[in-house]
This record gives sequence, structure tokens and C-alpha cells, in this order.
Amino acid sequence: MRDILEIYLVSLRKSGPIRNRFLMAFKDGLIYNTFMHWKLILILVAGTCFCVSSAGYLFVKIALRPKQGGDWEEEYWEFEEQDPPLAKYNLWCKITFSAVIISMLLLFVALSF
Repeated sequence: MRDILEIYLVSLRKSGPIRNRFLMAFKDGLIYNTFMHWKLILILVAGTCFCVSSAGYLFVKIALRPKQGGDWEEEYWEFEEQDPPLAKYNLWCKITFSAVIISMLLLFVALSF
């Protein structure tokens, strides 16, 4: 493959300085390095999102959990979704868990390519 690229570069060197600069940049790996910058940015963004959403998920599971006991079980035993603190807890659990899954998928995509 390298020989084919060298033959192609030699044949196109006579075509002008602009095309020659592009081909030399391609040969030196400039395009590959530009791709690596996007990959690094995606890893940093997805990793930060993963850490923040994981911490948020733990916070929701620990701090926003509705208190057990009292009259809660007597009032809302049949219609749990009507309890406002429980509805808020369920909503934030879904949001933070979805953010964890999305950031894990972004990390997988960034690391696999």
C-alpha cells in the first residue's frame, strides 16, 4: 500500500504546489492527527458526562428516595405514581440513568474507532 501511495505522489508532484502540499500533508499524517483531535474531544466530553451522570444517579438513589413509613403506604398503596415525591424520584432516576447509558455508548464509539 505504501508503494502505491509513493507512486501516486510521484505522479502528482508535477501537477502543482497546492496539490503537492495536500498530498504531503496526507503523507505526514496531518489528516490522521485531525481525526485524533476529534476522538480525544469526544472521549473527554463523554467521560465527563459519564462521571457527572453517575454521580447524579447515585445522588438521586440516595437523597431523593421517598421516606418509607408514616401514612405514605396507607395513602398511595394503590396509585404510587400519584405521590409527588415518588414521581420526582422516578423521573430523575430515568433521566440520570439514560445519561449514563448515552455517555457509555459515546465512550464505546470513541474508543472503538
